[in-house]
Amino acid sequence: MVHKIPIQSLYTFASPMIGDQTFVSTFNGLGLTSWRIINEQDIVQILPPGPNYRHVDTEQSFNSKGKVQQSISCCHALATYLSLIDPSLKPDVQCQLPAQIAAASLPTP
Repeated sequence: MVHKIPIQSLYTFASPMIGDQTFVSTFNGLGLTSWRIINEQDIVQILPPGPNYRHVDTEQSFNSKGKVQQSISCCHALATYLSLIDPSLKPDVQCQLPAQIAAASLPTP
């Protein structure tokens, strides 16, 4: 017996381009609420290179510049994405800026 779970919404984080124009048109025509969450500094969002790959709709863009270390791994880390969406969350320790680390080590009054 095959069980089908109705999907009404889809959220992707740090996704590369996933298909050609036919795939993207078909996906976008499914009627899903779809959000593609990207960090502008994340290189993965522009991969793979070439004219045959496209992104699906709808993009929500964030910018990690000045908020985390600008390395490939830090810009792509899920903790970075989550900290951009919710500022009460922190990026991974190795991705935090020196000022963030220093502020976190201050004693609380």
